[in-house]
Amino acid sequence: MNIKNFIPALICGGLSLAMLIGGVVCTIVGNSQMKAAGQVDVDSDFLKLEDLCTISSVDHTYKTKREARSTGSDSSETVEFCEDSVTYTFAVPDGGEHVERQHVSSRGEQTAGFLAELSALPDRCQGASGFNQDLVCNGRICQQGDAVPCWKPRSCSGGCSSQLNWANCGNSACYKVIDPRIELAETHEDASVIGLFGILLFILAGGACVFGACMTACIMRSKASE
Repeated sequence: MNIKNFIPALICGGLSLAMLIGGVVCTIVGNSQMKAAGQVDVDSDFLKLEDLCTISSVDHTYKTKREARSTGSDSSETVEFCEDSVTYTFAVPDGGEHVERQHVSSRGEQTAGFLAELSALPDRCQGASGFNQDLVCNGRICQQGDAVPCWKPRSCSGGCSSQLNWANCGNSACYKVIDPRIELAETHEDASVIGLFGILLFILAGGACVFGACMTACIMRSKASE
């Protein structure tokens, strides 16, 4: 029996095994993160300061991007959009100054035509004024000198950022101007996406396994009839 005849089936088997392992890893990681996030009590971990913090500097950059996105089947579409990146430095009432983590968001999404890759990238940002997805100043970009609510950890030993990793701390003390409840919601969402990706890999692994088995059966039947 010539092993070369079974190479396609072996490839399918290898892909199936790889996707199966990936599915197991993603499912375990997703479930673990969901469980950990479910045990978080924001009010026990963070204290909202009575006095407001002051925005001392704003770093807002934006650029037009183009990328291919899956449409949920075997096809994809090209999307153009403006990507905003915002980072705030803020002063706390006790006189210290901290940097919040970078917040990245997109706006002005447009589906591009089939020949978009052959054309110049248009300006989807149209300046900074169209940005309305800020997490600190109710949609608008904060300005230097703005007074905003802020939070600090109630208690943590050593590096707060590592102990409160679900909160996406932007500084080692984990002082925040982004509401920790927003961070917890995003952690839940990320864990859910990882878990769903694991399920998708399981489905694809099963499909590859069935396809490989059918291919092997067809090859053996063909050889038996010769």
